Amino acid sequence: MEKNLREAIVKLDETEAIAIVKERINHGEDLLAVIKEAREGMEIVGRHFETGEFFLSELIMAGEIFKDMMEIIEPRLSEGAEKKIGKIVIATVKGDEHDLGKNIVTNLLKAAGFEIYDLGTNIPPDKIIQKLRETKAPVLGLSCLLTTSLPFMKETVERVNDSDLKGKVKIIIGGGITQGALSFVGADAQTCNASEGVSIIKNWTLSSRA
Repeated sequence: MEKNLREAIVKLDETEAIAIVKERINHGEDLLAVIKEAREGMEIVGRHFETGEFFLSELIMAGEIFKDMMEIIEPRLSEGAEKKIGKIVIATVKGDEHDLGKNIVTNLLKAAGFEIYDLGTNIPPDKIIQKLRETKAPVLGLSCLLTTSLPFMKETVERVNDSDLKGKVKIIIGGGITQGALSFVGADAQTCNASEGVSIIKNWTLSSRA
């Protein structure tokens, strides 16, 4: 009986999940099918988090399991073989070194099929704008945990909207910030829930194709 990769991910059994991936690879299975099943497992984990069945620690663990699986799979994929559903630039803004929330979202977005350009932490507006132009990514994700970094987040959004990128890039913000931050910063959306953030970005991506 074939072992269930989705179930191993939902059970947060990293040893089992990695063993299944290696077994499927050794048997010559379609790697895209393996990735699809892994994504389905991550989607279930995300739903469990939204309903309160899973806590943040479980969400982080699932993201790490997916990351470890992809490190095994990706070198075996031909370049460009896996079609991405969209691009996103993501960064923690200038003045803030926190990356936990950003990393959770990044793992979930990868699981959902996005091409991620993660710039890291303490990133100034110029570097973010440069990467947006370079990649032509239509979505920008900004994170900050410190309220002292909110002015830098606001500056980044204003700089994007004052540039040739205005109207071409949707901006979502998140982290340890209050709901009032959205109107202050001037972004398109705000969330402190990683799974919700992925849903918002997926809806933007699908809507742009309609």
